[in-house]
Amino acid sequence: MKEKTGYLLLIVLLISSSALLVGCEEAEPTHPAPTIISGEPPVPPTAAIPTQESIKVGDPEEHLNEGKRLADLGKLEEAMVQFQAALQADPTLVEARFQLGNAYANLNRLGEAEQHFKMVLDLEPENSDALSNLGVVYYRQMNLDAAIESFQKALVITPDDAAVYYNLGSAYLQQGKSEAAKNEFDRALALDPDLPETYYGLASMYALQGEKTKAIEAFQRFLELSDDPEWRAHAERQLKELGAE
Repeated sequence: MKEKTGYLLLIVLLISSSALLVGCEEAEPTHPAPTIISGEPPVPPTAAIPTQESIKVGDPEEHLNEGKRLADLGKLEEAMVQFQAALQADPTLVEARFQLGNAYANLNRLGEAEQHFKMVLDLEPENSDALSNLGVVYYRQMNLDAAIESFQKALVITPDDAAVYYNLGSAYLQQGKSEAAKNEFDRALALDPDLPETYYGLASMYALQGEKTKAIEAFQRFLELSDDPEWRAHAERQLKELGAE
């Protein structure tokens, strides 16, 4: 089984159709640039992002590894150039196609992400990571039936994958099917009791049901496990609104 790289997870926002891809670098919020008052020269502009035409195509694995490194640094457009170069050298390199789909998803270019995950599945119909990540794309497009179908197909292949059960539960919750969502969250926790996102999903479900005590407990458990600053801020805000001390 190939190593899971660039695996995507959902986080459900309360009473919202939005979802984020967990474990991916998000763009920093923009702020006005400070006025230079020191008299020092401004910082020179950064170098232009290389285009695929400017890259000399070489060993596909080297391009793939460099793309992964750049993606880990949040340099998604540069990473995409490397993944595309890898595919130019070897159009059957599934991992490069998979990573390119992830990069498009991170940039919210969902149609292109969908296309590349489907191309992975054309080459490897039982690629459970591509099925799961395609489900995440469908979820973000609010095509929930297709998302659920994709997650279910992934679980047929990898029935012990806690993250996919969590994703499936998130899709059910978005459809308002709380009982089905709870079942999938429970399955996720049985496989991985320390998966932070599952507690966020449970907390969201409990809050929607008006079960404040359970929601507070689940959000607090999420905060114990998660080191994601953005989603910790969401959870802390929800706890404040729920009246937690």
